[in-house]
Amino acid sequence: MNLKLLSIVTLSSLPVAMAGPLAYAACQTGEQLRRHQHEPYASLLPLDMFPVTGCNMIAVGCYSVAGFTFGTVAAAAAPPMILACNAAQGTCMAACAATALWAPIP
Repeated sequence: MNLKLLSIVTLSSLPVAMAGPLAYAACQTGEQLRRHQHEPYASLLPLDMFPVTGCNMIAVGCYSVAGFTFGTVAAAAAPPMILACNAAQGTCMAACAATALWAPIP
């Protein structure tokens, strides 16, 4: 059997992984990407893979509850609530990286 044909048949029988940088972006900013789920490129985005609405959306909400605007607080002057928001965002992004970046790009 031709090696080229055998390679094509073998590779085409492998399942496609929907992960990589696009999945990482969907995890970080999920809600913004979910708004585009009916666009032609939406099949490339694994939007239902992540239960959270996105790490950045969670951080913005956390800052808002604390009475601050996300991205405007200097690290040196950050109160404990903002430090907790930053820690939560870091944990969420680490979970995104552990989930989304390990698989190959489709």
